[in-house]
Amino acid sequence: MNSSYEVHANSIDAIHYKILEVIKDFPIGTVLDFPSGHGRLSHWLSNRGYNVTSCDIAVEDYTDSPVQHVYADLNKEFPFEDNKFDYCFCVDGPEHSENLYHVFREFYRVIKQGGLFIVSMPNLA
Repeated sequence: MNSSYEVHANSIDAIHYKILEVIKDFPIGTVLDFPSGHGRLSHWLSNRGYNVTSCDIAVEDYTDSPVQHVYADLNKEFPFEDNKFDYCFCVDGPEHSENLYHVFREFYRVIKQGGLFIVSMPNLA
């Protein structure tokens, strides 16, 4: 991957920077970035050595991204086995789901025990 590639953020710009700050002292591991949008956070984490799975429902919209996206839908079962990821990031994603309980159950299912889950939702009020 080209580390100089500029990837547009679909979310509030500062959220990705805050995640990098929060995890800077954590060990490198497996990451689920879902929904990943253009893949900026996935790209940055991959360049830092993380094994990243970047997911989105609109993978066809991000063909110019340096990150390979996996198709996944927050409203369906995530296409991953249980306890797969050390870190899960859901940046501005839950508001796109029909059932928040389902989304959080699925993240709980795919994250390893003791893993770190960071979620954000925009405040549109």
